[in-house]
Amino acid sequence: MTKGKHSVDDSAANVARVLLGCRVLLMCAVSLTGCTRTPPPPKPAATNPAATVPSVTPAAWPKDQRRSHQFTGSESCRECHRAISERYDRHPMAHSTRPVNEVTKNVVPEAMFTAGAWGYESAVREGRLHHREVCRAADGTTLYDQSVAVDYAIGSGQRGISFISDQGGAMYQSPLTWYAHGERWDLSPGYHPGQHQRFERRIGQGCLNCHVGRTETKSGGGELFASPPFVETGLGCERCHGPGAEHIAKHREQRPTPETIVNPRRLSPAARESVCYQCHLHGRERILQPGRWENDFRPGDLVSDIWLVLVDERPPRQGPARAVSQSEQIVASRCAQASQGAFGCISCHDPHGIPAPEERVDFYRQKCLDCHSEGTKGCALPDSERRAQSPLDSCIDCHMPRGLSADVPHTAQTDHRLLRDPSRTAAQMPSHEGRRPVPFQPAQFPVSQTEIERGWGLTLQRMAGQRWQPALAQNSSGMLTPYSGNGSTDLATLNAQSLNALVMGNTEAARDYAERARQLDPHCEPTLEVLSIIEEQLKHDDAALQLAESFLALNPWSATQHQRRARLLQRLGRPREALAAADAALRINPQLLAVRDQLIRLLYDLGETERAAKETALRDQLRMITAEPQPAP
Repeated sequence: MTKGKHSVDDSAANVARVLLGCRVLLMCAVSLTGCTRTPPPPKPAATNPAATVPSVTPAAWPKDQRRSHQFTGSESCRECHRAISERYDRHPMAHSTRPVNEVTKNVVPEAMFTAGAWGYESAVREGRLHHREVCRAADGTTLYDQSVAVDYAIGSGQRGISFISDQGGAMYQSPLTWYAHGERWDLSPGYHPGQHQRFERRIGQGCLNCHVGRTETKSGGGELFASPPFVETGLGCERCHGPGAEHIAKHREQRPTPETIVNPRRLSPAARESVCYQCHLHGRERILQPGRWENDFRPGDLVSDIWLVLVDERPPRQGPARAVSQSEQIVASRCAQASQGAFGCISCHDPHGIPAPEERVDFYRQKCLDCHSEGTKGCALPDSERRAQSPLDSCIDCHMPRGLSADVPHTAQTDHRLLRDPSRTAAQMPSHEGRRPVPFQPAQFPVSQTEIERGWGLTLQRMAGQRWQPALAQNSSGMLTPYSGNGSTDLATLNAQSLNALVMGNTEAARDYAERARQLDPHCEPTLEVLSIIEEQLKHDDAALQLAESFLALNPWSATQHQRRARLLQRLGRPREALAAADAALRINPQLLAVRDQLIRLLYDLGETERAAKETALRDQLRMITAEPQPAP
């Protein structure tokens, strides 16, 4: 949220702070590049055995045959695997994303709640579900009222459902989420009253890859999705078993060709776990390897083939854990460490179904007893003591207690550390907060030192932009220099170096890096964004305007770019067009006070004094509200 007044002559640092504060470029050099892939350098030697598919050598990684195999959709599997398909139909992963009209019968659409000075509503209007934010003054006067149609529901509903809006192929999250616990509506995870991104939190391929079966992007559009954007909404068979076209043709036509479908149970332990880790391992940082894209993973790969995952040096301390931290917890458990790779996610979880609520305790107890049989390695406590703690004699209720999530409100999650003695908590372990993260399980998921340095350099760039710290930017720049020299095709690194230079005040260097990135991908939104900042600060108003309009031609749902366009048009002596651009910015984000300042000046200059007076009163009331401390969610 932009607060206060920002004149058209603000310094480059201040304008960049506004941009980075709005998080338009956040993670642009890491996961939300909106950019085309470029050829990766050879990876270091690493094994990737897969019993059911040919081995993938590092040098052949992007060109191996599995990358060209065609997807067919889960319905194609049903013909021969009907029983498993019908059971999987009831699995939450099968319903990870749905068109919004498929959930309105199960989730009451008519709902209202308040958060500070803001009221929120979820309601069906003209056959579509709309989410609405209303800001009111202390006397009840409505300051603004914005309603946005939402198109897709993200989440099975077991824990909750969030919503996204398709704005011409650019996906944005709604600030409203329905939480299963208490069956309530509230602000979405990461949103706080009066201090959130409203309807402008961009949802890119990195997010959708774990919630949508298959997506379809626009040609040359980067993070812009086709219409319709989702080929298969729920996570389907091919996410765990690989593309199915060759497998189907082999069996229908009795081809004497090698089997291409993957049975994860027959993979090496690291490759087997990677099938789950593609979505259930995020760590502190998850960074695409050079030349990779979020949907490049195929069963049989190692997770480290696609992403560098950096984690804390020690398991998380006692207390709320992140929503997707179970993989980090489980590898720290004695069960996993003593099994030499035999123990993994599917040792306890059936990937094709979940037990009914009345079967849950017996189902998971049996999973424990498969290794800890009664009379040998069974529970050390006598039955009476066990039932005093858990009347149903549930192993997991004692050894895997549920606790609050650190980043998803109103949500509990299971502790996967499998503590033998739950009273001996991780609070007794030393804290490693603030230390540099380390690669996740490097013995099983090998990464080179150069990949680690590049990943840490990209991480420092993000921190430098968030905190506006030139020292961090300088450190990041030094780490990324080997990957951003002349001839570099590492788009993420070039974008990061451009931002590093901007934070350090070196506009010309920032421009050079961004222009090189633009040559690699003319449609990369973050590249166009940073170039428009640079040209504006160099007073190249015509060039900056052209860049802003190029961005808006790709993605018109950007209040920041409409705001920049309004400033530039005003400076170029085109006040009526500037007024229209300011109005466009405020339709997307009514809280932009700097835009309202400009709008008021334009209205007075154009002689529209009555509207200018109303806008002045509105701006002053909004400024008072946004300056007031808001209650915690």
